[in-house]
Order: sequence, then C-alpha cells, then structure tokens
Amino acid sequence: MDYRDEFNIITKAQNERFRQQDLDDLNHELAGVDVGRIKRFLSPEAREIIQGDRKDKKGLDPLELALLSLEYTQAFEAAERDIREAQQKAGKFLDKAEQAIEKLQQEIDDTLAQAVTLPNGTKAFMNKQGEVFTVDGERVDQAIVDGIDWTGKPSFELREDQLRRMEKLQDIANEGSSLSLRLGELDNDLHDDDNRPDKDAVDAIQDETKGIAERLDEMDREIEAVMNPPKPQDSLDTAPVELSALPSF
Repeated sequence: MDYRDEFNIITKAQNERFRQQDLDDLNHELAGVDVGRIKRFLSPEAREIIQGDRKDKKGLDPLELALLSLEYTQAFEAAERDIREAQQKAGKFLDKAEQAIEKLQQEIDDTLAQAVTLPNGTKAFMNKQGEVFTVDGERVDQAIVDGIDWTGKPSFELREDQLRRMEKLQDIANEGSSLSLRLGELDNDLHDDDNRPDKDAVDAIQDETKGIAERLDEMDREIEAVMNPPKPQDSLDTAPVELSALPSF
C-alpha cells in the first residue's frame, strides 16, 4: 500500500464521519433536541413548527418542507410499527391466557372429582381446622360427615386457592382483551384519512402503544405467578376423624 492508498482510506473515513455527523445533526434538529451545536439545516421558523409554537408553513423553503414531511413520515412509520408489534404481542398474550385458564380449569375439575361425596351427592372439602364445606362454600353439619375418611382428599384450602387463581386469571385475560381492542382503536386513529393525525397526535399514539406493550409484559409475568404459586396443603394427610369429637363453632 503506497501513500495514496493510505490517504484515500483516511479521506473516506473522514467523509463517513462527516456524513454521519450531518445525519445526526439533522435528526436532532427535526426532533427539537439541542446538542449545543449551531443549527445548520432548519430556519427558526421551521424549528418553531417542530416545537409546536407555529402551525403556518408559509415562507419555508422546499427543502425545509421536505425535511418536515420526512420527520412526520418517520414518526408515522415508527408508530405504525409499534402498533403492529404490540398487536402481535397481545395476540400471543391472549393465547397464553386462554391456555392458562384451560389448564387451571382442568385442575379445578380434577380436584372436584377427587373430593368427598356427601350422602346427598354434594361434593365437600375439609379445611385445616376440621371444618367441612360444600362445593358452594356452605358449612356442613358435623353429624353429616361423622365417620368419613378424609385421608388423601383434596383440602378446602386447595379448592379456595384454585378459585382465587381462576378469578385472577380471568381478570388478567379481560384486561388483555381490552388492551387488544384499544390497540385496534389506536391503529384506526393513526390511519384515519378523514382526520389525519398531526405529529403530536402520532407521538401520543406511539406513547400509548408503548405503554400497552409494557403492560402486556407485566401481565405475562402475572400469569406466570398465578400458574406457579406457593403450594397450599393439597390434601389431608390425617387419619380418619370423627368430627363430632372436634369442638363446635
């Protein structure tokens, strides 16, 4: 490599740095970001439009109009991309919520199938204190359950825990459905040809979309927590008991 080749390499690298600096400065001006350097691309009038202090574009030269149009296009495309990604995330989230609900419902059904059946056909559960409740949560008279072997039967605490978790899952799924619908509304607002959103409105749409995406991530973790809780006492490991011997309440 002779000195001319080395010179060309250095010159090319310098030109690339200058080009990148110009691009960075332009993007900063379009975004209204002051980085302490002299503003080289936009007039004070154009910067007033970016900052929202002026609406009238009269008097701007063609280059400035094109740059402002480019800024809007970039913001619009970014909002459009974020909505699309958030909608995909919402779809995956709703699928996960549905699968979690189906799995927990199967656990609830299995627990009910293993529960004690009272003489009248009602399913019942005993809690840690030896109290017995029907599947509907009604207290059962001790005389009815005297002599029943509860060993290995699912506990009342397990039943209650499963029902609480199901309620939580359904609340999460309902919120996810609402957020999914809201994303559809934001998409319609962004593409409303009869009432085209301005730059501020596009930015607001993008901000709300990002907030929804963050909430979906939070609810995804909430589903994991609901499906993997600290374990209650699953079943009663006591020997058969005569409940009549227990104190009355």
